[in-house]
Amino acid sequence: MNSRTAFIAALLLMSQSCMALAQEVWPGRVLIKFSEEISLAALRVVDGIVKVDLADFDQAAMTYGIYEADKIFKGAQKPEESYYTDLSRWYRLEFSADIDPAVVVSALEKLACTEEVEVDRKCYQTYRPNDIFYDNCWFLTQIHADEAWYITKGSAEVVIAIVDSGIDSGHVDLKSEMWVNPGEDLNGNGIVDLEDWNGADDDQNGYVDDFWGWDFASMDNIPHPDNPSENHGTLCASSAAAATDNIEGVASPGFNTRLMALRSNMYVNNLSSCITYAADNGADILSNSWGSNTFSPVIRDAVAHCHDVGAMFVTSAGNNDYWTPPWPAYPSLYPDVLSVGATTESDQMATFSNYCTTPFDGVIDVMAPGQNILSASTLGTYETWQGTSSSSPITAGVCALVLSIDPTLTPAEVETLLVHGCDDIYPQNPSFAYGILGHGRINALKTILQISHYLSFYSLTLTDIGNGDGRADPGETVELSIVVQNHPEAQIAEGITGMLVCDDEAVTVTSGSVSYGSVMPGEIGFNSTPYTFTVAATDPHWTEFSVILTDTYGSEQEVSFELELGRPEILVVDDDGGENYQ
Repeated sequence: MNSRTAFIAALLLMSQSCMALAQEVWPGRVLIKFSEEISLAALRVVDGIVKVDLADFDQAAMTYGIYEADKIFKGAQKPEESYYTDLSRWYRLEFSADIDPAVVVSALEKLACTEEVEVDRKCYQTYRPNDIFYDNCWFLTQIHADEAWYITKGSAEVVIAIVDSGIDSGHVDLKSEMWVNPGEDLNGNGIVDLEDWNGADDDQNGYVDDFWGWDFASMDNIPHPDNPSENHGTLCASSAAAATDNIEGVASPGFNTRLMALRSNMYVNNLSSCITYAADNGADILSNSWGSNTFSPVIRDAVAHCHDVGAMFVTSAGNNDYWTPPWPAYPSLYPDVLSVGATTESDQMATFSNYCTTPFDGVIDVMAPGQNILSASTLGTYETWQGTSSSSPITAGVCALVLSIDPTLTPAEVETLLVHGCDDIYPQNPSFAYGILGHGRINALKTILQISHYLSFYSLTLTDIGNGDGRADPGETVELSIVVQNHPEAQIAEGITGMLVCDDEAVTVTSGSVSYGSVMPGEIGFNSTPYTFTVAATDPHWTEFSVILTDTYGSEQEVSFELELGRPEILVVDDDGGENYQ
């Protein structure tokens, strides 16, 4: 029986990227590539210290207590041809965890025997949806939504109300995300059926057949734009919670979040009715991309009502920074409002965005992308737009991710998490004093890490009970040890259990449920017993496995990897027509 340990970069085909967010470094370890001219035939350990009979390296090993040197790529040999990559020269060096790896790197990179050396950084899994225009949605990676989706993809139980010009609910990227009023959905199937259109106020909220929200401009139950030019609300809805991973159009931070549509004529009386309807009928978050430079006590009280019933009020800061200082901005300046300014792709304040006149005066609480935003528009189209109008729904989408993890959080608690998770963008905006741009640009991952664990794949050991070649061959039983690691800035992962899943017909999981116990931030967790599966007769191919990790509270995360079943036969043909070409 033979065991083969395969680390992420060496064996598995996994979608991962290294994050700018506080990359963890493995203590007491560096990775070194020795120079091609160096012979390592004498490599050994003497009195607990690695020696290679090279004076400069041996001195460094003594200085830093390097007690172990192992090949990173097991079995790698120096290639016969120089144009092939030589993996045999890469080694993992181990020393005391009390010594800063960066100091060791600094010392080793000066040695003649060193070609390259680096610390052992942790990489993290991200989620890439299959929406065809995803690569054009730059703002999602800017706010680390792709990494946050690995923890949560939102919830259909969380509702964002778009108070605006209505939503084109027939758009392929929006129709599946529309909220359906449970009080008017008579059979409770989440779909508006013919039988639901009964001309009655079934939920007795004062509105007849208000399935998706309400049109306060036309006073009817179709909160849809009256004409294609009324696309502002549709753009906002898409920026918050367009259908994601649906092989269509764009993606959104809210992912699986639902959208409530409120159409307004933008007068105070009308807007205030939209606000209170949303708050009273189940909206968790209101996204508002409209404003005025005039105080309104009616709007103030409508906003206060949102706070009273536990609905979060998110608003755009306004786009009138063509004057210095910018105009007063309402509803930004009302109490209990989260106000959002706009940033560019380079994290600079967008030239049109409002900003605070004194630090943290309420005009801006946080910043979010607001330039060159690709969103769904009316008539089934897509459009690139800009303005703090897009920054507000993007932020609302991130707030929805937070509530999908803990729906009991109050608006103030969500705002606190969002503020503490912001990235500092003042170095990119040196002309603005601290506080003028609020707390910084939102970061979905850092926000969510404050209330969630983040388990990622660390390593895999495969043991085959068969010919002992470390492969999963037909007819064999295979044992897997899958090690996971919790992000150092996340919360404790309590009572983790893992479930191995594979849909391949050639694979039968025979022992798929194991315990990891609790995994502290930054620590690794081992499965208490091996996962096991058998392989039936099959042609050689790669297949995908997943491990569903569930904590004490039922929260799930999934890690995926690929393994090869069997091995292909390799046919070598000397096809030179009988000649002796080399």
